[in-house]
Amino acid sequence: AARLTLDGLAHNAAITNLSILKTPFVSGSFRFDVPVATDDGLLSVNLCDGMTRDEALRTLFDLSHGRFLGRPKRRHWQVATLTVDAAAPFSVELDGEVFTAARATFSVLKERIGVCG
Repeated sequence: AARLTLDGLAHNAAITNLSILKTPFVSGSFRFDVPVATDDGLLSVNLCDGMTRDEALRTLFDLSHGRFLGRPKRRHWQVATLTVDAAAPFSVELDGEVFTAARATFSVLKERIGVCG
């Protein structure tokens, strides 16, 4: 359970998975069908909220075919800032590095980083 604050608006969630992107690709052939632009200053936030194991597996199958939107318990936002607050520490993975936090804030820096794709 966590509270997401998206550009100042709060949303309570039972996070199954939370992906914060600047590209539609997650890993290998997994990709989202959400709008993402490298130069708009916005994060693409994709939430799987309170899913069962079968729903999570279906989401993985869908992501392997480039589908995410339009299914129950899946949410998408485009925001400038996101803060995640949880009562218990959670794992955060950033570009292959994993660390633990009870609070994390994400935003886009004005500097532009080139991404190979």
